[in-house]
Amino acid sequence: MPLPEGVFRIKKPTGKVYFYHQTGRHLAKALRGPLTRIPYEPREAEFWKFCEALNGRSTAPKKGTFKAIIELYKASQKWAGFSPKTQNVYDYYLGLIEKAWGDQAADDLTLTAISAARDALAATAPVSANLLIRVLRAMCAWAIGDGYMTRNPARDAPQVETEVETTEPWPEAVWIAVVKHGPTDLSRLAYLGRATGQRVGDLVKFWPAMRRGDGLDIKISKLRGKKHFIALSPNHLAEIDGWKVGEMTPYLTKPDGKRHNEASIRYRLRTWLADNAPEHIRGAEVSPHGLRALACCDARLAGRTHQEISALFGMSIQMVERYTKHIDQEALARKARSGMD
Repeated sequence: MPLPEGVFRIKKPTGKVYFYHQTGRHLAKALRGPLTRIPYEPREAEFWKFCEALNGRSTAPKKGTFKAIIELYKASQKWAGFSPKTQNVYDYYLGLIEKAWGDQAADDLTLTAISAARDALAATAPVSANLLIRVLRAMCAWAIGDGYMTRNPARDAPQVETEVETTEPWPEAVWIAVVKHGPTDLSRLAYLGRATGQRVGDLVKFWPAMRRGDGLDIKISKLRGKKHFIALSPNHLAEIDGWKVGEMTPYLTKPDGKRHNEASIRYRLRTWLADNAPEHIRGAEVSPHGLRALACCDARLAGRTHQEISALFGMSIQMVERYTKHIDQEALARKARSGMD
């Protein structure tokens, strides 16, 4: 007689047989449910009622569903080999995948369903739409290799076209409005991005433990974790220290207190500007990267050379020149006009 789902038998050397129940027994040990001994035998009616109750409250994902495969993926060696930054990005998009198709058999997902999800996301976030496809495709490829899927439904899903992120600085009115009227996380994003000139992927990792003397000890992810010291002005330090953030708590957190990642803070800014920003800046097309350009322009207007700005923010001189080309062109035009006058 077949045993109920999750039930197995163990025979001791003495010949005594015991029955146990455990959900997700096929998963890695850390992902299995609690081990419960069944105090009855199959010949007793109470045995079946007891097992029925255990399975009724079971939360283990059904084998072959996206929810089960995502759990296996996060417990795999493949996942362990990812950098913390990659894990954060993947974790965000795997959450979207689980929300959309968690209880669906992975092999049954259609290209039509994937395209619909991609297009819905691309309407406001084309870069995120492409990342969704990439993460889904990568996970399915891994699942096929380990025998959890037989086909990759995302293999032929095309990505959407995206524009190269602008290097133009934020308009001053937009920056002021976000700092003064934006929610706490976006206000701090605008201030911290302009003060430090760093990429948004690094800004979400900044916390008070990095404070040293008159600045911050950081690591630049784009440069493979290269250490860099950012000197800040007394006004910058007073503002940042005034946020009263716990020593090991990121400066930028979601309203519920959870950590932001690069994708979530971008989405937060984009949706706030579209729906809740003050009327005079509503719909403004700016990205966190524009704060990096704004920081460079500030330094250039203060009389710093390209070499000095490069040293200050830990970026190449070529990048500094890209960010400040409008400022330099205006300065050259004014100089030319002055000479003519």
